Amino acid sequence: MEDASWITGIIDGLSLDEEPGGHGDTAAEGWLILRGGVPARWRDRAVPLHLVPLLPQETAQMLAGVSVVPPVSTEDEPLLHAVARGVKASTMARELGVGLRTVERRLARLRRRFEVPSTADLTTLLARLGFGRLPSGGP
Repeated sequence: MEDASWITGIIDGLSLDEEPGGHGDTAAEGWLILRGGVPARWRDRAVPLHLVPLLPQETAQMLAGVSVVPPVSTEDEPLLHAVARGVKASTMARELGVGLRTVERRLARLRRRFEVPSTADLTTLLARLGFGRLPSGGP
């Protein structure tokens, strides 16, 4: 029997009604969710998929049918990843090429934006949201 450790999950009965790329009204009995590469026997049927961890307010907005704008800028993304990994502020400043005071101001702004009282709480929240994984090509 083949080793199935690469299987992440299976979704039953999901269809892609408006999938870009010409897949159209693809109906399936189930969908296989894989981590890593797709075995050769399924490559011609594979559909690209992107998973984005949402912040609590983004989830609430989407469920309410409201247009969602991410609460952080792309400039803050490397800082969010560093905070989620528990990197010290002085190390963040060095990695990001900015001054320590700049990092401290940006951390204060992020604590307000995420409505948390401390950097430790911000670290916990960001790690839970998936920011602890290093972005490709990031510090």
